[in-house]
Amino acid sequence: MSSETSHRYTQSVENSLEQAYQRNLPSPPIPSENWQNCSEIGTEITKLLIPIGSQKEEWGILIVEHSSEPRPWQGEDTKLVQEIAFHFSIAVERHRMYQQQQKQEEILTQAVERATEEHITLADIIDKTRRSLDIQTILSTTTAETRKFFNCDRVGVYRFNTNHSGEFIAESVSGGWPSLLEKSSQDVDNHNEDCNSNLWDNLGLSETYSEETQTNTFNPDDLFLVCDDIYQAGLSPSYLQLLERYQARSYLLVPIYKNRTIWGFLVAYENSSPRHWETREINFMVQLGINLGIALQQGDLFARTKEQEQQLQTALETALKQQTETLLRTNEKERSLGRVIDKIRQTLDLKTIFQTAATEVRKLLGVEHIAIYRFDASYGGKFIFESASGDFVSLVEKSWNDDYLIESQGGRFKDNQPCIIEDIYLETNVSECYLNTLGSFGIRSLAIFPLFQGSQLWGLLAGFEHSRCRHWQDEEIQLFNRVAYHLSVALQQSYHFQQLKQYGEEQAMIVEEERASSEVVDKIRRTLDLKTIFQTAATEIRHLLKTDRVCIFRFDPSSDFALAELISEDVASEYNSALQAKVEDHCFAEHKEPFFQQNHIFTIDDLSKANILDCHRQILERFNVKSNLAAPLLTGNTLWGLLCIHQCSGPRHWKTREKRFITKIATHLSVGIQQAALLKESQQRARILENTLQQVQAQKQHLGEIANQEKALAGVIERIRQSLTLKTIFSSTTEEVRQILNCHRVAVYRFWENWGGEFIYESVGEGWTPLVGEGAEKPMWEDSYLQHTQGGCYRNQEIFFVRDVATADLSPCHREIYEQFQMRSLITAPVFVGEKLWGLLGVYDNEQPRYWQRREIDLVKQVANQLGVAVYQSNLLRHTRKQSQTLERTLADLNAIVDNLGDGLLVVDSFGRITRHNPKLLSMFNVTSSLLGKRVVDIFPSELFPLLKKPGLEQEEVVTVEMPLANNRLGQALASRIIKQEEETGIKYLGVVILIRDITKERAVDQMKKNFLSMVSHELRTPLTSIVGFSSLIRDKLNETIFPEIQNPDSKTSNAIERIQQNLDIVVCEGERLSKLVHDFLDMTKIESGKITLNLFPIQPSTVLDWAIGSVSPLFSNSSVELVEDFSRDLPTILGDEDRLIQVFVNVISNALKFTEKGSVTCRAEVDHENLLISITDTGIGIAENDYSKVFDPFQQVGNVLTNKPPGTGLGLSISKQIVEQHGGNIWLTSKLGQGTTFFISFPLTQEN
Repeated sequence: MSSETSHRYTQSVENSLEQAYQRNLPSPPIPSENWQNCSEIGTEITKLLIPIGSQKEEWGILIVEHSSEPRPWQGEDTKLVQEIAFHFSIAVERHRMYQQQQKQEEILTQAVERATEEHITLADIIDKTRRSLDIQTILSTTTAETRKFFNCDRVGVYRFNTNHSGEFIAESVSGGWPSLLEKSSQDVDNHNEDCNSNLWDNLGLSETYSEETQTNTFNPDDLFLVCDDIYQAGLSPSYLQLLERYQARSYLLVPIYKNRTIWGFLVAYENSSPRHWETREINFMVQLGINLGIALQQGDLFARTKEQEQQLQTALETALKQQTETLLRTNEKERSLGRVIDKIRQTLDLKTIFQTAATEVRKLLGVEHIAIYRFDASYGGKFIFESASGDFVSLVEKSWNDDYLIESQGGRFKDNQPCIIEDIYLETNVSECYLNTLGSFGIRSLAIFPLFQGSQLWGLLAGFEHSRCRHWQDEEIQLFNRVAYHLSVALQQSYHFQQLKQYGEEQAMIVEEERASSEVVDKIRRTLDLKTIFQTAATEIRHLLKTDRVCIFRFDPSSDFALAELISEDVASEYNSALQAKVEDHCFAEHKEPFFQQNHIFTIDDLSKANILDCHRQILERFNVKSNLAAPLLTGNTLWGLLCIHQCSGPRHWKTREKRFITKIATHLSVGIQQAALLKESQQRARILENTLQQVQAQKQHLGEIANQEKALAGVIERIRQSLTLKTIFSSTTEEVRQILNCHRVAVYRFWENWGGEFIYESVGEGWTPLVGEGAEKPMWEDSYLQHTQGGCYRNQEIFFVRDVATADLSPCHREIYEQFQMRSLITAPVFVGEKLWGLLGVYDNEQPRYWQRREIDLVKQVANQLGVAVYQSNLLRHTRKQSQTLERTLADLNAIVDNLGDGLLVVDSFGRITRHNPKLLSMFNVTSSLLGKRVVDIFPSELFPLLKKPGLEQEEVVTVEMPLANNRLGQALASRIIKQEEETGIKYLGVVILIRDITKERAVDQMKKNFLSMVSHELRTPLTSIVGFSSLIRDKLNETIFPEIQNPDSKTSNAIERIQQNLDIVVCEGERLSKLVHDFLDMTKIESGKITLNLFPIQPSTVLDWAIGSVSPLFSNSSVELVEDFSRDLPTILGDEDRLIQVFVNVISNALKFTEKGSVTCRAEVDHENLLISITDTGIGIAENDYSKVFDPFQQVGNVLTNKPPGTGLGLSISKQIVEQHGGNIWLTSKLGQGTTFFISFPLTQEN
């Protein structure tokens, strides 16, 4: 074959390969049968050529040679070679893509490093410039740092004059280049107008610009100038000449604006050679120009601030002078107030106190009328005192019943809040009825302050102006408050004085009762004449109890208590005597006689309300009785008569003390009656007079002993109550009881836990072995019966007594124990401490048997009860002291914890006053003195004030706000209300506890994180788009063109094709997932930084839902979950951003599908009042209730993250929530675990809907 023929054939082969490649066909083989005579390729050589490369670029050729002989290539041979060439092409493409990816990573790394370096340098320059307010220092620093960063020959600052001329005022120049600072002004001055005009033209500053700058309306965003080579920029000759004079070959110029007026230029020059200025360098210069403009404004602001400071100094001196005069006046008022308070404290008489306070306050404040008002039980009331300077209507004894005060039980006054009204006719919050009431009193202006007696609202201190309105000054209100406080103290002191006085009167009454009782007893003892006894008793009782009638009735013994006669009385002068009146009562024997027979007293406080028989009511009404007290007079076991005390003037409540006194008198009268009966009987039986008289004397002695024992018992009880020391109580009590009962031993026995025990205190007569004390053997009373029964009969509060141990029916072991302790006769009474059997009080007679009287047994029982009370009180005191010590230690620990907290602690009461703080709080705000008692609003920033507002009583949540701290730091305040549950008033607000934490570093880290995410997301978006695009293109070309051309592939080829398809699908899927993650990052960053904007227009919700459903339909087609549409096409319009709302619904619907394996996802929409309510319901796994709060948090997904974590970033719902809320809507959910979840989204309807 000739050379020309060979060339044509080779050309045809190349054309065939190119056409096949362009048609996406496998590279065709190049047969070589016609190459037999081709010497260029080789004689007798058969070759097969297959191109290697991509569609757009050929990389090489795969050549298969068969040199021995010509060879006709079979189809399977060419197919095999084509497959090998195809794999070579894929390998070459992979290598090329890998190199591109490596190159992009290097570019990305370099870009990040350069951006970081520029950011740090720019921040450093800005920081240095902001450390000074001197303009020259700022400009010098900026030019030096900028030239160092650009590594250029010169950086200067050029300032314009008012005539468009200018000069360099700061520069930084490298060595070898002359300074422009000295000749800049001369160059400009010598420059002609044409050159100036060309300078402005070349800078882009036309006449329009000149006019705009003169009117200060130039737009700062329109100017910066870059020139890489002045000789290639087409500049005017004069401007070129000027730049040559500056020795500049290349420059970068940005304007400096001050208050939107051009001030000058920041210029970077490269003098030695041309230079290409990069975009990042331009941006860097623009940022510096903006910062210099801000610095210039700050310099002007500093100058104005100094001028204002001088003005403030002058104003401060004037204010201080005025404040001094005010303080002098205040001091005079304080001295006057002190005199008023002294006068108040000099007496406890309320009338004098009120009159003094009203008069002095009126004179001190120049008020026309001062009045004091007192509340009654219903919170109505009347004025009780006043002091007026003119002829005004007197308010004393006039009622003022305010419905509001009655209904609210004191209204604002019970919260210690005053009422201040400067002019009732200009006050909008005054009701019409209230206005009429004030008008009826002739009041024009008022200041009313509450008066308290303890914690109870007692009344009001009021200042009135009748003839004029009045502006009440703060110091006047404070003075009123202080006077009201001291009046409240005087009320409380008066109350305590009255209580003491009443207590004294009660004690005097008790003494008087004792005196009367003693006198009656004495007269009973001195005479046996019943008439004298009865008259004395009646007179003393009526005088002492201040009653209307005291009378004595005697029953007719033969009438079976049906007839009685009034045999003695003492009656008030205004009532008629009923002496010798007869009473017939046939119901008495059945209804009252058993009651009185048991020595009980019968009382009626109010006859009109008493539940008694009509016959008894008629008898009492006969004697004009309104209240009655009746005590039985007994002779032995027989009811002899009644001692009756009548109150005829009105009802009366009979006190326990009075009942006890009457019982005692009745007892003595009963004794007197018995004595009289005995005397009468002795007179009738003269012969046996001596025996009867002895019995009477013995009885009298017995009664005296009873009286003495009762008196001694009272003394014992009183001494027990006067001491809380058990040793003193037991020692004195045992000694007193032994003396009273005239026995040999009185001892106190205490039980152990196992119901054994020991004697711990005793009083023993001389000659008897002591059981307690030094040298005494401590015998163990091991009573198995007491141990087995855990106290035996004593647990039931029974008293055990034995008259004679030798003859009593006792067990041998008990008799042996009693004999061991030298006991012949005994009384043992249980001592209970609360409900627990504590021990025993034992009274022992050792010499002989003894008949224990009932009164002696009762005395021992009463003493034992009092000992139990004393032990209980002692234990309670010991427990209280222990608790007090524990509380003191706990309080000290709490104080140490609070003082060493890393956060600031502030406790404020309900009036806004500081009651507690720790040292950390002072350091946070640079405060050196204590803040206790000061008002929060006077010390701390206003951001803290909302936390002090008194909430509703049901509000107990924790509230947080951010606030500035000292030294330009940021803090977060967390507040919790302090409330107290009270039985009467319910929940009471006491104040607030505020914990302040320094979050400056946290906010800085958070901002750095956001900036980093935003930057990385932006830098990743472009390469990800390329990766996803090229990967999708390769996958589509392989599936559409290359794989279909592979005919009858073997299993290895099929597996390779399947692996390639799977790998490409993974690349595309992961690329799309990463792209969506970056997109979500960017959206989240925009939302958090507030840079996202909404394009709000009236939209049709059904259209938005259709778009969203259409976007997610392919996802449902590949699953077994059904997508149900349940909404009308005629839904009312809403105002929204259509693209963002589609994003929300796609996120929520796709999220529902992720967590639903089977069932359905239903989309509904309906109108709910003034909102459009859209719900997305799935039948998936559901959400636990404790996970509700996490659903809308960024990067949060419910479920087990290790086993069933669905695909996604966890940002979709968080972004959706932010978008919905920016539309003025709301998003929430309800769910049941295992049954499904419903997300609700509501939007406000537009105004026309």
